[in-house]
Amino acid sequence: MSIVYLLINCDEKFTESLKTEISLLTSVKDVHVVSGPYNMIVKLESSSDDVLKEQITWKIRKIDKIRSTMNLMVRKDFEYC
Repeated sequence: MSIVYLLINCDEKFTESLKTEISLLTSVKDVHVVSGPYNMIVKLESSSDDVLKEQITWKIRKIDKIRSTMNLMVRKDFEYC
């Protein structure tokens, strides 16, 4: 299972409508409105990294009200000390 947390910066007046739009995408599991330099955090899950990259690049980043994004891919190969 591949997991990505996506931080989104957008025009604040469009946050709720973007939350609704993004929630409809197949890989999206959770969307939260947050405070700080980003307006939303989105959790995406899929069976492959390629599906998530496609959703982020060709679906989410193409939404015109989004200013910027930051991807946080969950690493499968990392072991805690």
